[in-house]
Amino acid sequence: MAELVETPGENFFITAVKIIINYGLRFISYMFLTFSVAVIVAILLVIATTAFGDSLSFEFLKHFAFVNPIFGQESMSLGLKEVMQLYLALSLGMSILVEILKFILKKVFKKEIIISIKRKIVYGMIFVSIVFIAAFISVPFMNMAEGETSSGFYVVFAIFYVLTLISTTAYIGMNELAKKISAA
Repeated sequence: MAELVETPGENFFITAVKIIINYGLRFISYMFLTFSVAVIVAILLVIATTAFGDSLSFEFLKHFAFVNPIFGQESMSLGLKEVMQLYLALSLGMSILVEILKFILKKVFKKEIIISIKRKIVYGMIFVSIVFIAAFISVPFMNMAEGETSSGFYVVFAIFYVLTLISTTAYIGMNELAKKISAA
C-alpha cells in the first residue's frame, strides 16, 4: 500500500495527488490488461478447439483448485472472472520466478535486467502477433456447419488483433507512466 510520506521540498497535497493519479492510471491500465487477456484466452481457445476438436481436455485446470474450487470440478463454466483468476495465479508464479532470477543475477553475477518501455511494448506486440498468426493459420482448419464459410474469421481476428495490440500497448504505457509519476 502506498504511504503518504512527505518528502523534503514536497508538500502533502502534491504527494496525495501523485498517489491518486498513480492509482487512477493503474486502474485504467488494468482495464486494458483485462481486455488483452480475455481476447488472447478466447483466441487460444479457438486455436485449441480447432487443433484438438472433441479430444480437447481442460483436466489440467484441477491443479488450480486452490485459486477457485470450480477448477477442481468435473464440468464447469468459465467466465471472465475465472479466466482472470487463472491469469492472476499464472502471472504471480511467473513474477516470483522472475524476481528469483533477478536476485540470482544481481547477487551471484552482479548483473541487472533492465527492460526499456520500448522493449516491453515490442515484446508485447510480438507475443500478441504470434498468438494471432496461429489463429489466422487455424482458420482454414475450422469445422464449420455445412454451407458456412470460415473466411469471416479473418476479418474478426484482424479487428481483434489491432484492438489487442492497442490495448496491450496502452496497458504497458500507462503502467510505466504510473511508475514514473510515483518515482517523481
